[in-house]
Amino acid sequence: MEGQKKNVNLISSIHDFSVGAVQRNVQQADGIFQRQEIPCPQMISDYTQYMGGVDRADQYIQYYVFQHKTLKWPKRIFFTMIEMLKFDAFRLFLASPHHQPGPGKRPTTFLKFSKAVAAGLIAGYTGGSVRKGRPSLVPVDDRLTQRHLPGSFGNKSWCHVCHMRVKNNQQETRRQTKFGCLDCGKHLCLPECFTVFHSVKNYC
Repeated sequence: MEGQKKNVNLISSIHDFSVGAVQRNVQQADGIFQRQEIPCPQMISDYTQYMGGVDRADQYIQYYVFQHKTLKWPKRIFFTMIEMLKFDAFRLFLASPHHQPGPGKRPTTFLKFSKAVAAGLIAGYTGGSVRKGRPSLVPVDDRLTQRHLPGSFGNKSWCHVCHMRVKNNQQETRRQTKFGCLDCGKHLCLPECFTVFHSVKNYC
Protein backbone atom coordinates (compact mmCIF):
# COMPACT_ATOMS: atom_id res chain seq x y z
CA MET A 1 0.00 0.00 0.00
CA GLU A 2 1.20 3.52 -0.78
CA GLY A 3 2.66 5.39 2.17
CA GLN A 4 3.44 2.26 4.16
CA LYS A 5 6.98 1.79 5.49
CA LYS A 6 7.13 -1.94 4.70
CA ASN A 7 5.32 -4.57 2.69
CA VAL A 8 2.68 -6.74 4.34
CA ASN A 9 2.24 -10.34 3.20
CA LEU A 10 -1.24 -11.80 3.59
CA ILE A 11 -2.65 -15.29 3.24
CA SER A 12 -6.24 -16.39 3.78
CA SER A 13 -8.44 -19.35 2.95
CA ILE A 14 -11.69 -17.38 2.80
CA HIS A 15 -10.75 -14.13 1.02
CA ASP A 16 -10.13 -13.16 -2.58
CA PHE A 17 -8.27 -10.14 -3.95
CA SER A 18 -11.13 -7.70 -3.42
CA VAL A 19 -10.26 -4.22 -2.16
CA GLY A 20 -12.55 -2.07 -0.08
CA ALA A 21 -12.18 1.35 1.54
CA VAL A 22 -11.68 2.60 5.08
CA GLN A 23 -12.06 6.04 6.64
CA ARG A 24 -8.83 7.57 7.91
CA ASN A 25 -7.66 11.02 9.04
CA VAL A 26 -5.04 12.16 6.53
CA GLN A 27 -2.82 15.17 7.18
CA GLN A 28 -2.94 17.75 4.41
CA ALA A 29 -0.17 20.04 3.17
CA ASP A 30 -1.36 22.82 5.50
CA GLY A 31 -1.11 20.49 8.51
CA ILE A 32 -4.86 20.03 8.94
CA PHE A 33 -6.23 16.47 9.18
CA GLN A 34 -9.06 15.62 6.86
CA ARG A 35 -11.25 12.50 6.77
CA GLN A 36 -10.64 10.51 3.58
CA GLU A 37 -11.38 7.12 2.13
CA ILE A 38 -8.28 4.95 1.77
CA PRO A 39 -8.25 1.77 -0.33
CA CYS A 40 -7.68 -1.29 1.83
CA PRO A 41 -7.75 -5.03 1.05
CA GLN A 42 -10.89 -6.65 2.44
CA MET A 43 -8.69 -9.22 4.15
CA ILE A 44 -7.04 -6.51 6.28
CA SER A 45 -10.37 -4.85 7.08
CA ASP A 46 -11.81 -8.11 8.36
CA TYR A 47 -8.69 -8.95 10.31
CA THR A 48 -8.64 -5.53 11.99
CA GLN A 49 -12.31 -5.78 12.86
CA TYR A 50 -12.21 -9.29 14.31
CA MET A 51 -8.66 -9.60 15.61
CA GLY A 52 -8.22 -11.26 18.98
CA GLY A 53 -6.91 -9.86 22.25
CA VAL A 54 -3.33 -11.04 21.70
CA ASP A 55 -3.03 -9.30 18.34
CA ARG A 56 -4.68 -6.20 19.75
CA ALA A 57 -2.18 -6.14 22.59
CA ASP A 58 0.75 -6.45 20.16
CA GLN A 59 -0.70 -3.59 18.14
CA TYR A 60 -1.00 -1.26 21.13
CA ILE A 61 2.44 -2.16 22.46
CA GLN A 62 4.05 -1.28 19.13
CA TYR A 63 2.50 2.20 19.14
CA TYR A 64 4.93 3.54 21.73
CA VAL A 65 7.68 0.93 21.65
CA PHE A 66 10.94 1.97 23.33
CA GLN A 67 12.99 -1.25 23.28
CA HIS A 68 16.07 -0.60 21.19
CA LYS A 69 18.21 -3.16 19.41
CA THR A 70 21.10 -2.29 21.68
CA LEU A 71 19.29 -3.73 24.70
CA LYS A 72 20.19 -7.24 25.77
CA TRP A 73 17.50 -9.86 25.23
CA PRO A 74 16.68 -10.33 28.96
CA LYS A 75 15.86 -6.62 29.15
CA ARG A 76 13.76 -6.81 26.00
CA ILE A 77 11.72 -9.66 27.48
CA PHE A 78 11.34 -7.82 30.79
CA PHE A 79 10.17 -4.55 29.24
CA THR A 80 7.85 -6.39 26.84
CA MET A 81 6.19 -8.07 29.81
CA ILE A 82 5.88 -4.69 31.53
CA GLU A 83 4.17 -3.28 28.43
CA MET A 84 1.80 -6.25 28.29
CA LEU A 85 0.88 -5.76 31.94
CA LYS A 86 0.28 -2.08 31.26
CA PHE A 87 -2.00 -2.90 28.34
CA ASP A 88 -3.99 -5.37 30.46
CA ALA A 89 -4.36 -2.67 33.12
CA PHE A 90 -5.51 -0.25 30.42
CA ARG A 91 -8.23 -2.65 29.27
CA LEU A 92 -9.41 -3.14 32.85
CA PHE A 93 -9.36 0.63 33.33
CA LEU A 94 -11.64 1.13 30.32
CA ALA A 95 -14.01 -1.60 31.53
CA SER A 96 -14.23 -0.22 35.06
CA PRO A 97 -17.57 1.48 35.79
CA HIS A 98 -15.74 4.07 37.89
CA HIS A 99 -13.71 5.36 34.93
CA GLN A 100 -16.33 5.72 32.23
CA PRO A 101 -16.23 8.97 30.21
CA GLY A 102 -19.08 11.37 30.59
CA PRO A 103 -21.64 12.16 27.89
CA GLY A 104 -19.97 13.44 24.73
CA LYS A 105 -16.47 12.66 26.00
CA ARG A 106 -13.99 10.21 24.53
CA PRO A 107 -12.42 7.46 26.65
CA THR A 108 -8.85 7.82 27.85
CA THR A 109 -6.28 6.96 25.20
CA PHE A 110 -3.48 4.45 25.72
CA LEU A 111 -0.94 7.28 25.49
CA LYS A 112 -2.58 9.30 28.29
CA PHE A 113 -2.89 6.16 30.39
CA SER A 114 0.82 5.36 29.86
CA LYS A 115 1.81 8.88 30.90
CA ALA A 116 -0.35 8.65 34.01
CA VAL A 117 1.25 5.32 34.95
CA ALA A 118 4.75 6.75 34.45
CA ALA A 119 3.93 9.83 36.53
CA GLY A 120 2.55 7.66 39.32
CA LEU A 121 5.63 5.42 39.37
CA ILE A 122 8.12 8.27 39.63
CA ALA A 123 6.05 10.53 41.90
CA GLY A 124 7.69 9.25 45.08
CA TYR A 125 11.21 9.55 43.72
CA THR A 126 11.28 13.14 42.51
CA GLY A 127 12.41 15.99 44.70
CA GLY A 128 15.13 18.58 45.00
CA SER A 129 18.20 18.75 42.85
CA VAL A 130 20.88 16.15 43.41
CA ARG A 131 24.24 17.48 44.33
CA LYS A 132 26.90 16.51 41.79
CA GLY A 133 30.42 15.38 42.55
CA ARG A 134 31.89 12.92 44.98
CA PRO A 135 30.08 12.70 48.34
CA SER A 136 31.96 13.76 51.42
CA LEU A 137 33.41 10.84 53.35
CA VAL A 138 33.41 12.79 56.61
CA PRO A 139 29.98 13.82 57.94
CA VAL A 140 29.61 17.55 58.52
CA ASP A 141 28.25 18.75 61.85
CA ASP A 142 24.76 20.26 61.68
CA ARG A 143 25.99 23.38 63.43
CA LEU A 144 28.07 24.20 60.32
CA THR A 145 25.45 23.43 57.69
CA GLN A 146 22.04 24.39 59.09
CA ARG A 147 20.61 27.87 59.43
CA HIS A 148 20.75 29.03 63.06
CA LEU A 149 19.24 32.10 64.71
CA PRO A 150 20.16 33.56 68.11
CA GLY A 151 17.69 33.44 70.97
CA SER A 152 17.38 33.95 74.73
CA PHE A 153 17.41 31.11 77.27
CA GLY A 154 16.18 33.33 80.10
CA ASN A 155 18.87 32.24 82.56
CA LYS A 156 22.58 32.97 82.32
CA SER A 157 25.25 30.35 81.87
CA TRP A 158 28.85 30.12 80.76
CA CYS A 159 29.43 30.77 77.06
CA HIS A 160 30.26 27.43 75.47
CA VAL A 161 33.01 28.79 73.20
CA CYS A 162 34.62 30.84 75.99
CA HIS A 163 34.49 27.87 78.36
CA MET A 164 36.15 25.51 75.86
CA ARG A 165 38.85 28.03 74.96
CA VAL A 166 39.72 28.66 78.62
CA LYS A 167 39.78 24.90 79.17
CA ASN A 168 42.25 24.48 76.28
CA ASN A 169 44.35 27.47 77.39
CA GLN A 170 43.43 29.51 74.30
CA GLN A 171 42.11 32.46 76.33
CA GLU A 172 42.20 33.52 79.97
CA THR A 173 38.67 34.68 80.77
CA ARG A 174 35.20 33.35 80.16
CA ARG A 175 31.85 35.11 80.22
CA GLN A 176 28.29 34.32 81.15
CA THR A 177 25.35 35.09 78.87
CA LYS A 178 21.65 34.32 78.59
CA PHE A 179 21.81 34.34 74.79
CA GLY A 180 22.82 31.54 72.45
CA CYS A 181 21.52 29.07 69.87
CA LEU A 182 18.22 27.44 70.83
CA ASP A 183 18.59 24.78 68.12
CA CYS A 184 22.01 23.67 69.39
CA GLY A 185 21.16 24.25 73.05
CA LYS A 186 24.37 26.22 73.66
CA HIS A 187 24.86 29.52 75.49
CA LEU A 188 26.98 31.75 73.23
CA CYS A 189 28.20 35.34 73.44
CA LEU A 190 26.74 37.59 70.75
CA PRO A 191 27.89 38.08 68.14
CA GLU A 192 31.51 36.82 68.22
CA CYS A 193 31.18 33.38 69.83
CA PHE A 194 27.84 32.70 68.10
CA THR A 195 29.45 33.33 64.69
CA VAL A 196 32.58 31.32 65.47
CA PHE A 197 30.60 28.34 66.77
CA HIS A 198 28.54 28.10 63.56
CA SER A 199 31.31 28.80 61.04
CA VAL A 200 34.59 27.34 62.36
CA LYS A 201 35.04 23.59 62.67
CA ASN A 202 37.82 23.69 65.29
CA TYR A 203 36.80 26.72 67.30
CA CYS A 204 38.78 25.74 70.42
